[in-house]
This record gives sequence, structure tokens and C-alpha cells, in this order.
Amino acid sequence: MNTVKRNEIIVEMKKYIKLLERYGVEHINVRVFNTSTVKNEMFSSDESQFDEVKSFLDKHNLYDVTVNSTFNNLSKEYLKVNRAAKDSDVENIRFLFIDVDPKRLSKVSATKEEKQSALTTTTKVKQFLEENGIDSIIEIDSGNGFHLLVPIEKGDVRQVREMNKKFLSLLDAKFSNEEVDIDTSVHNPSRLGKLVGCMAAKGESTEERPHRQSKILSVPSEVKDTSLSCLEAIITENSSEQATVTKLKKPLDKGVKAKAKEWLDYYNLKHKEVDGEIKGMKLFVFDKCPLSEHQNNTNGASLSMNKSGIVKFKCLHGSDEDKTIRDFMKKYPIPLVAQVKAKISTEPVTLVALNAGETFIYDTFTLNIGGVYQNCKDELKKIAEPIFIKEIRIQQEDNATQYLVSYLSNQRWIDKWLSAEYLQTTKFKQLVQYGVDFKSRNEAEVTDYLQMQKRQAKKQFVHNTLGWHVEDTGYSYLLDKSYSSSEEKIETYLNDTAIFDFNSKGEFSKWRDVISSEVLGTYMEMGLAIAFAPVVLGYLLRANYQDMALFVVNLQGTTSTGKSTALNMIAGIYGNPNTIVKTLNATQNSLVKLLANNFGVPIILDELGSSPTTDMTSFLYQVSSGEEKLRLNKDGQLKQQESFTTIPIFSSENHLGAYLQNQGGLLARYLEFSEKKWTSSAKSSEKLKKVCNQNYGDPIKLFIKNLLEQGVTIIPELFENSKKELLSIMPEHALKSRISNNTAVMLTSAKLVKSLLEINIDVDYIQQELIQVCQDMLEADHPQSESSFEKVKELIVKNASKFVDPTNTSRKPYGASWGTVSMKEEYIQINVFKSEFETQLKHAFDTVDISKIIQPLLRKGSMKSEKKRNTKRIRIDKKSVTTYEILLPLNLKYYFNVSESAVNNLSSSIITLSEPNKIESELDF
Repeated sequence: MNTVKRNEIIVEMKKYIKLLERYGVEHINVRVFNTSTVKNEMFSSDESQFDEVKSFLDKHNLYDVTVNSTFNNLSKEYLKVNRAAKDSDVENIRFLFIDVDPKRLSKVSATKEEKQSALTTTTKVKQFLEENGIDSIIEIDSGNGFHLLVPIEKGDVRQVREMNKKFLSLLDAKFSNEEVDIDTSVHNPSRLGKLVGCMAAKGESTEERPHRQSKILSVPSEVKDTSLSCLEAIITENSSEQATVTKLKKPLDKGVKAKAKEWLDYYNLKHKEVDGEIKGMKLFVFDKCPLSEHQNNTNGASLSMNKSGIVKFKCLHGSDEDKTIRDFMKKYPIPLVAQVKAKISTEPVTLVALNAGETFIYDTFTLNIGGVYQNCKDELKKIAEPIFIKEIRIQQEDNATQYLVSYLSNQRWIDKWLSAEYLQTTKFKQLVQYGVDFKSRNEAEVTDYLQMQKRQAKKQFVHNTLGWHVEDTGYSYLLDKSYSSSEEKIETYLNDTAIFDFNSKGEFSKWRDVISSEVLGTYMEMGLAIAFAPVVLGYLLRANYQDMALFVVNLQGTTSTGKSTALNMIAGIYGNPNTIVKTLNATQNSLVKLLANNFGVPIILDELGSSPTTDMTSFLYQVSSGEEKLRLNKDGQLKQQESFTTIPIFSSENHLGAYLQNQGGLLARYLEFSEKKWTSSAKSSEKLKKVCNQNYGDPIKLFIKNLLEQGVTIIPELFENSKKELLSIMPEHALKSRISNNTAVMLTSAKLVKSLLEINIDVDYIQQELIQVCQDMLEADHPQSESSFEKVKELIVKNASKFVDPTNTSRKPYGASWGTVSMKEEYIQINVFKSEFETQLKHAFDTVDISKIIQPLLRKGSMKSEKKRNTKRIRIDKKSVTTYEILLPLNLKYYFNVSESAVNNLSSSIITLSEPNKIESELDF
């Protein structure tokens, strides 16, 4: 640990020990557990003796671990012994210790989000304490969560311990939730807390779950103790609520804001007014219970009103102990004279406000925690249980409107999205099936109320479209939200039903650092060009740029080439890679739906081999058209076609051509990067993937921001220049112009990455590689190259059982034999009978002229033949048989069950794919 950090720890610890001394704690027992042996020492809180604490820290090097200490008054007898403090060693419980900790796996530090949840709950707990008369509170950041220390007056240790236990149980019942716990086990007198200033060092310190220093956040200006009677009163007052949460049977009474005296006077309810135990509390004790006739005793019921004006009802009789202010309001609705006027025109309704007792008024309608009321001749008539519109969602594409309605049903709040039609009387009745509770024949009044109340509800405009959007105010780019250079543009947000997560996480600087160290200087630079290419193409097509068409990008290669890391990096530029990279294991119709309404955000699909279809020809044509197929609905009418202008990015082990029929024009519809080594090493790949999974989403947002500021017209200018550069270098071909469009999009993207993100990408290298990719593809203008071999290989492997191993006579073929199989040192030799092979090729490639398939395979060494022939003669049973001989890689041998004895170890007869001209005739069988 560096000196600055060490000094910070020392200063904070000294401040905390001095604070304990201020509150009368003269000694502390310090213990450290996460070392080789438990450290146990006792220290004075006297500031002049703090050097002893510092020496203890230095001696055992305790600046990187969690240090614990007691915080209550230790007895003089304990000071004479040398051991860890026990409960019996505490003579006075000085503080009520409240520990608010986020829920998470054991022995790990909290994330930023988890700690924020703990802060939210701590704020609510502190507000509750203050509302109930506790205004002397020490606030501490424990590192992973938060502590509240409440100084309390001296009392019997056992009794105070039990009271603290009940109080913590009360807080647990009221405030613990799915994300945060109020620890109920910290009530014992010798309880250890952090020696504030030390590190919270649970588990390994990572970027997501770092070790943090504990610190004092706030201290009261004066030493003031909370009375034990105040704590007892709070426990008594809230005991019914605690039982409610624990048993999940009784409703919570969170009260309602009202003028209690005016309320009771309006209904002539006889009572007497007294001060409560809690500071600022008023009790209105009824002469007899206003809700029920009790046989044994008529009193025992009361209203209470705290200093915030929250009114609650309580009855001590067993038959009415479950009754709350809501039950009281059902019988005695709040009259107008007792209402606390709400800010009806400025603030939306919130559940927090309702639970805090707020009342909202809309013309003749009133909403509070008791329900919805209508003012009829100065009398309030209840028309429904509490219901309000929390949020309005408006669809950008068609202005379709939905309402998030929040309502109380069976003592729990429910949120439900409803379409606008449900705010009409006839449709509103149907909400009964979802538990919406309103008075019979009052649906018209309730919908009138909701129409008024919704005016103050939060409005959010949402979009389902991705990428470029054009309107009168200009261009905007839609992702997690809308990005526009126009101040007139209404900001919209991605609909929360979207399957992609385009939110940002981490830091752009960390992403940029890993790009500099692991991407620049490698082929992954091309990955950056591919990543932003959909933005370029999407804009050009949305701007109706001439002679442009969609295309697909495929990263082809065997395993361990880094293509999956490339896809992960590309996805991380836009958002969470785990949600953006999808599988190709889907129908082609599903894939087209995935592209719908996307105008400039990449669709990333991993592993073409997982696709249930082996023919992607139709899909490729559909992608290049930018529209889904025309279809009829159930009424025989044409459905509206979904459109798109983006680039699907695939990965595959086989060439894309192996999944395409031999049809002209397909070559211009895709760019394939074959057998490229995307990363420098496996270690580099892992580092890149890790950083991109922890820091994502910001690159595209900065890219778009800078692009909009510079002006989107820079895209067509760069595109035209890039196309001219490429056309001057590319080899002549009938498809040269169309292919140059695709490569110019990539080159434009690379130039924009360099200028807008200030990443020193090698644009000249990108240009050279794009030319090379074009040359490779133009040479493979027909399917008679690598893609043909993939199809041939697949055909043979699928029918492996039809081939005979001449060295294994016991094994018979399944059905009619297609030929023989033999294993060599460096390959598997397949000899297919001439007539059978030609029949199968004609069927597989839908062609009559199979020479266009065989000749490229012979040139590349994937097949071998005799001189001036396409075939190879072998001897079977002393007979010469004409065959086509194919060489397959050894990793396929298990499909054929080839005998190990068939291996030909004669180096002189080794035939390699790289030396096809050395092929000689094999020995006769």
C-alpha cells in the first residue's frame, strides 16, 4: 500500500477513536481475523496514546485488511485481563448499532450498484428514526454498506440488549428487502464493528468488487443521548407493523397525512388529546372504539399523529388488532376540512408519497392511501381502492400510448401496463379480472379521475427502431436512447422489451487502453472497421444513396483464430456482448425478424454451422433486398413488410460459399475474411475479451456524438474517396463495382474510427487487406474452390458408412458401397466410384457440368488423379476400378472407423495437399 493511503487510514482511525472517547468509551478491544493468526489487543481511546494503535498496525502490516473493534463501555475488571472481550465484560451499551449491508455472495465485496442499494435503504432508516424523535445519529460508510450509531442513555445491560434486539427486528421487518439486509445479530454488547478507517477487505479486490476504506460520514454537533423510553415507544407503536411483515398476514399501517383533530370533530367522535412518548407525537384516545362494540371494555382505541402529520389507527382489542387507518377511513372518509392539500399541478403521484400520507386532489377527485374519492356536495364518496397512472409510454414510430397503472389489490401494490383503450369506460370494466377494485357503476367516474390524474404522470417516449432515423429536425441515431444534434428533437429511449442491452458499463478509457495494447498492430484492426461499418452503410441507405445494397460479413476460420473474440469486441462497442451476440441456431424467418427496423446497428450471429438449414442462399438474397418476404395475413391481405439497412456479421468454420447454391450475383452480397489470425495470442485474446465484457457501450456513443457534431455529410464524402481509391487498385471483374461498394464502406468506417475516436488505426493496412479479400473472393467467383470442397467433404462424411476399409474385411458397408477409405500419415484417402461420385455431385450442386467443381479441387490438391485425367484407377479384388480420389484431414478418421494398420508409414509415398504434382499411383489392394 502506498504512503498516502496508509496516512488516510491512520487519520480516519484516529478520528473514529477520538469520537468514541467523546461519547465516553475509554477503551476498545481490537481484533483482526483475516491474518495467519488472530490479533487481539486492547487500547485506550485517549488521543495521546494513539501511537500505540499505529505501532500495532505497523508491526503486523494491517493496512490492507479489515480491523475490528468494540464500541461499548468495557468494565474495569476486563482491563486487567488479556483476552477477547465477552458480553459480560461490557458495563454499558453506549450505542444502538444499525448495520445496513447489501445482499451478495459471502466473502466478496459489494459492487457499486449493491452499495447504492444499501445507501438508499440507509437513507430511509435514518428518515424513519428522525420522524420518530431520534435526531442524534452518527453515520458511517462501512466500505460495503453503511452503519448508523445511535447514542443511547445508560440502562441495565440485559434489558438494553433485548430492547436493541427488538428494535433491530423492527427495522429489519420495515426496511430489509430483496437487495439489502438490516443485520439483526449485532445487538450483543461485545459486538465488533470496523475500526473505522480500515479497509473493508472481503474476498479478492476486483474492478467490479473493490476493497474500499471505511469512513465517518457525519457526526452530531453535540453529544445527545436518545432515551430508552423513546426506543420502547417506537417499538410499541410499530409492533403491529413488525408482526405484519413477519407473518405476512396483517396489513401494514403506514398512515395517512391528515388533520387528526378536524377529522374526529367532523364525525363527532369523542376523544381526549394527550402527548405521546415520542417527541412531537400526539395521541387521540377514543372514549370507545369507533369501529366495533367490544363486550369487555369499550376503550383501548386511538389515533396517533407524528410531527410530520402522519395519522395511524390502533386498537388494543384482540378482535381489532389487525385494523389500520384504512379500515378507519372506510367508515370515516377524510372530510375536506381534514385534508392536507396536495401539490396537484406540479408533482406526479408516487407510492412513496401515498405511503407517507400525502393526499392528491384533481378537481372533484381525491386520492390518498385509503382510495379514490369523489366530492359530492361537500361529502367525499369512495369510488375505488387506490389507483393511479405512474408512467405514460408513447411509441415514437406510431404514437401508440401505454399507461403503467399502479393499484392496490389484496393488500399489495401491482404495476400493470395497459393500452390506452382501457381508459375508456366500457373497456375499463375488464380490469376486474386483474384485481382492480372499484365501486359498481362508478367506472365512468374512475376513468374521468384517471384522465385528469394522468396529466401529471411521468411521460417517456420510446422507440423499437435501431440505427438512423430521419425526420424534419434532421438525422438521429437510436440505440439505448436517441442521439441527435438537434435541440428540437424529443429524446426517446429503447423500449424495455428489447432483447439487446445497449447500456454502458465501465470506462471508455479502459476500453481505449486495451484497444491500444491488444488490437493496434494486429488483424483485429479490421474488426474495428467492421464494427462501425453498419453505421456507415445504414446512413448511406437511409439517405437514398445511389447504387448501394446490403451485404453480409463472415469471419471464417478454424478454432483458436480469435474470430469469437472479434465478435465479442464488436458487440462490446455497442453494449453488453452477452445480449448482442446471438446464435444462428434459428429459422431464416426468425433471423429476418431480428433484422427488422434496424438501420445501422450490427446484428452479430455466431457460428454458421449451428444453423438448422444448410442452404443460406435465400436468406442472403433477402438480406441484400433489405425487406422481408411478402406474406399474406389470415384475411388474404398483404402484410406490411419489415425493412432494414444494416450488416449481419457471422462467424463460421466453413466458407460461406459452402452454404450457398451456385447462383450468379451472390459474390457481391457478402465479404468473407478467411483464416485470419485476429489476435496475437491466446493471452491477448482473453485480456481483450475480459476488458470488453467489463467496459462496453461507450465507444459507439462517443463515435455518434462526434459524428453528429462534425456533420453526417462527411460519410458520403469519405465513401466516394474510398471507392475511387479501391477501384484504381482492384482487379477487373464483372462484379468489381458492386464489390467496391462493400469494401468502400469498410474503408470509410476505418477512416471515421481514426478521426472520431482518435484511435491510430492503420488505414493503409486496412485498404491493402480489403483489396486482398476482394482478390481472394474474385478468384473464387464460382463455388468450385474451398466452398466446393466443404460441400464434398460434408457429402462424404454423411455417407461414411458406405466406404470400405480394404484392411478390415470384417467390416461391411451399410447398403451399396460408394468406394474405399484408407488412412495415411497426413490425410485420409477416399476413393469414390466414378459413376456414384458424378451422380452425387450433379445432385448436390444442381449442375450438369461437374468439371467446374472437380478442376479447382484438383488444382488446390484437395483431389488427386492420374496424369491428364480427373480420375484415379485402383485395384479391388485384382480388378482395376476407376474412382475419384479425395484427400480429407485426419481429424475426420473417426467417422470412418478406419483400421490403424492401414496407416502408410512410407515417407516416400506421403502425399500432401501442398504438393499435388508429386502424386503417384498407390499400391494395388
